[in-house]
Amino acid sequence: MELGLLWYDEGAACATQLPGAVQRYRERERLRGAPNVCYVPPRVQVAESPLGGLTIRPAPVIPSQHFWLGLDKTPERNEP
Repeated sequence: MELGLLWYDEGAACATQLPGAVQRYRERERLRGAPNVCYVPPRVQVAESPLGGLTIRPAPVIPSQHFWLGLDKTPERNEP
């Protein structure tokens, strides 16, 4: 992923914050379209994405209480 949206989750559950983050991603002029991947800190437990077409992946480089949405053109990659 080359360009994305880093979102601060304010301590709320990732699943409850994702719809708002995806909406903000779509509103950004340079981030046209919908994200297909969301990187989260390894300690975040999300069984499955609450949004269809969005893959959740743990990544140690994501700070606590943040997640990173974007368009991954190589879905088989497991690292941001």
